[in-house]
Amino acid sequence: MRDQSIRVLHVVHSLAVGGLENGVVNLVNGLPLSRFEQAVCCLDLRGDMSARIVRETCIWDLFRRRHDLTVPVKLARIVREWRPHLVHCRNWNTWLDTVIACALSGIGPSLVWSFHGFADMGKFPLRRRFASRILARRSDRLLAVCRNTADQYAGLTGISPARFEILHNGVDCDRFRPTADRHALRRELQLPEHELIVATVANLTIIKNHASLLRAASRICSGSDRQVRFLFFGDGPERARLLALSRELGIAERIILYGTTQQIDKYLPAVDLFVLPSRNEGLSNAILEAMACGVPVVATEVGGNSDLVSVGRTGYLCPPDDVNSLAGAMDSLLSDESMRSSMGYNSRQDALARFSLSTMLARYGDFYESCIPRKAAATPTAGGH
Repeated sequence: MRDQSIRVLHVVHSLAVGGLENGVVNLVNGLPLSRFEQAVCCLDLRGDMSARIVRETCIWDLFRRRHDLTVPVKLARIVREWRPHLVHCRNWNTWLDTVIACALSGIGPSLVWSFHGFADMGKFPLRRRFASRILARRSDRLLAVCRNTADQYAGLTGISPARFEILHNGVDCDRFRPTADRHALRRELQLPEHELIVATVANLTIIKNHASLLRAASRICSGSDRQVRFLFFGDGPERARLLALSRELGIAERIILYGTTQQIDKYLPAVDLFVLPSRNEGLSNAILEAMACGVPVVATEVGGNSDLVSVGRTGYLCPPDDVNSLAGAMDSLLSDESMRSSMGYNSRQDALARFSLSTMLARYGDFYESCIPRKAAATPTAGGH
């Protein structure tokens, strides 16, 4: 037993809506208070996800500007005052500032960096490859959300893949669960009761590749007499382009763009099929949430999607940007209610057995404890709230 709780400072770009941010919120809300005290530093500013933190938690905003050299100094001051045992920063856009801040602080907390996936499909600059190797040497532990993602980053940077430990995301299977009466839920949500409903949940960015889904939807709508409606949850810079494409394809009346909502747990149990056409992923929280709600999944075979979707058992995987394959996989599930029901059931069981929130919290708790020497965790700390 440790003599006191372990202090963990999470360093993030922001707490805007996204899978990485959802994971941080789940940790802050879920790790046992008897073992952990947590705080969050947003290098830019907190976003909508911060409202989901239900525990009393220190959250700092540093309002970072482009090439802002004051950020490491500000973060170092927080580290000195709050005195965490462990600092956990995530993705490239926090790594350099956090490494410098920990060095400046003079406190010497254990430093963990985790990679959750690429934010875009742009080039990976040579200078970032070189910097990553230096930063990796200054970080005590490296994490990734799936092996595929770890291997991608290792291959680009020359960091040994063996340095990356894998901790999967988890989903709250009590919050995300099937409904007993789908028709009643659809009436409540003002959704058509007798149409097939396909949903996708992702920020409207190029890397999420909603355009492929729209083109596949066009083929689904023109290929049969089935009435199918497509729900897009999320917002972003591609919204106007996607609306224009839906009109160009003649399916605008079949598409509903809901924007960002905190009620996705209410909508997912009402849908027949979940689709994620991304060009790249880490380990998708959106897929996990659909699985927990008992919904079969069609996704692209990128990132950690193959860790989640069992082909022929819980859904199908398609090559990225392959509209024919995407439309075919969707069509076979939309044509077979029995298959949808069986795959949806299997999805729920996999979520419960392998990817539950409680499993994720237990693994993170054990990992964080393994990062801290027993003597360091027992040393009284200064500072506070």
